[in-house]
Amino acid sequence: MSAPDVARRLLFALLAGGALVGLVQTTYGPAFPAFEARYGVAPGVLGLVVGAHFLGNLLATAAAPALLSRLGFARALPAGPLLMAAGAVGIALAPGFGALVLAAGVVGLGFGLANTTQLVLTGVAFAERRFWAFNLESAAFGLGSMLGPWLVGGLGGVAAPFLVVALLALSVAAVLRRVPALPEPPRERGSGGRLPLGFMGLFFLYVGLEASAGHWGAYHLDAVGELGAFWIGLYWGFQTLGRFLLAPFTRRISEAASFRAALLVAAAVFLVLPRLTAPGLGYALAGFALAPAFPAAMAWAQGVHGPGGRATAWLLIAAALGGAVFPPLLGVLVEGFGPRAVPLGLFVLALSVFFYALRIRSLGSRP
Repeated sequence: MSAPDVARRLLFALLAGGALVGLVQTTYGPAFPAFEARYGVAPGVLGLVVGAHFLGNLLATAAAPALLSRLGFARALPAGPLLMAAGAVGIALAPGFGALVLAAGVVGLGFGLANTTQLVLTGVAFAERRFWAFNLESAAFGLGSMLGPWLVGGLGGVAAPFLVVALLALSVAAVLRRVPALPEPPRERGSGGRLPLGFMGLFFLYVGLEASAGHWGAYHLDAVGELGAFWIGLYWGFQTLGRFLLAPFTRRISEAASFRAALLVAAAVFLVLPRLTAPGLGYALAGFALAPAFPAAMAWAQGVHGPGGRATAWLLIAAALGGAVFPPLLGVLVEGFGPRAVPLGLFVLALSVFFYALRIRSLGSRP
C-alpha cells in the first residue's frame, strides 16, 4: 500500500474517531427528560451524569500518555471506542440511576482515552500538515456533536439511542484497529516549566460554559415548548459552521481578541434569549458566536507557553474539570428556580469567562 493510501486511511479513521467523540459528548443533555422520567430523579441530580462522564474523561486524559507509551497506537486507539461502547450499553440497560452514573463514567474514560490518543496521533502522523489535519478533525467532531442530540430526539427514550451509540463506537473501534503502518508514540520529555495556571483557569471556565449550554439548553427549550434536541443539535452545528466561515479571518485578529469577542457576543445572546420568540434560534446563534473560542484559547495558550505536551495536558485536564463542575451547579440553579433560569446562568458564566480573559495579562500571561 502506497504512502498516500496509508495517509488517506489514517485520516478517514481519525475523522471517524473525531465524529464519535463529538457525538458521545452531546447525547446526555437531550436525554435528560428521559432520564428524569425513567428514574424519577430531580433536575439537580441529573447533572451527576455529565459530571461522571467528565470525571472519567479527566482520569483517562491524565493516564493516556502512560497508557500510550505502554500499549502503542495500535492497541490504545481502539481501546477508547471500546470503552465508550461498553459504557453506552450500560446506560441503555441501567436498572437504576446509580448504575447510569457509573456507566456514564465508563463512557467518559473511553472519551478521554480516544480524544487524547487521536490528537497525539494526528500531530505525529501529519506533522507537516498539522493545522490542516486538526481542522478536518475538529470539523468531524462538530458534525458528531450536531448529530448526537438529533439521534436522541429522533429515537426517543434511553435504550435505543445509547445502543446505537454503542454500535457506532464498535464500528469506529474496528476502523481504528485496521489502520496500517501506525507510527511510534512520541517519547515523553520532562519539563521544568511553570504550569499554565492562568490558562488552566480559562479552560476550566470556558468548557464549563460550553458543556452547560449543550446539556441544559435542551432541557430549557423542552420546558418552553421548543424542540430542544433539534435546536441544541444546531447549537453544535453552528459552532462547526462558524469555524469554517471564520477561518479566513484568523490572521487578521489575535487569538486573545477573538476569544474575548466570542464570549462577549455569546453573553449578549444569552441575555436576550428569554425575550426571543424563537429561543431555540438563540442557542444556535450562541453556538455560532462561540465557534472560535476553543481554537483561539488553545492557540493563545500555546503561543505563550509553547506547544509542549505537558502544558497541553494540563489545559485538557482543567477543561475536563470545568465540564464536570458547572453542569451540576447549573442543575442546582434549575432545581431552585426552574428551567427558565438556564439562560440567566449561562449569561453570568459567559460574562465571567470574558472578564477572566481580560485579566490573563495580570495572571502572568501576555495577551
